[in-house]
Amino acid sequence: MKLDSAKPGGLFLLDYFNTTWVQQHLVDSDIKTVDGVEFHLKRNIRDGYVYKTVEFEASGQQFRFQEKVRMFTLADFQALFLDSGLTLRDIYGGYDLSHFDAATSTRLILIAQKPSMA
Repeated sequence: MKLDSAKPGGLFLLDYFNTTWVQQHLVDSDIKTVDGVEFHLKRNIRDGYVYKTVEFEASGQQFRFQEKVRMFTLADFQALFLDSGLTLRDIYGGYDLSHFDAATSTRLILIAQKPSMA
């Protein structure tokens, strides 16, 4: 992670999913209908990534999209921040700024700070 453009003393906010919660609550497949269009969603975890496929038909045309997101843990981000010279200031487990609990929090929200110039 490289943050050369951040001002000295500047804050960095990262909003990420909680890997542990995702592993325990992953829904393999489901169908969602929006404005009469059926979206077929499939998800799986392999090799440290969450994969999601979305398929649907609109205006007589078939669409298929794939998403791949790496499963970073709090320890991964702590190491990346340390490597980048950032100091971790706060850790939250949700948008309500609740305490982060690896087993129950849905989000991993981190606030870090770039050192001030001496």
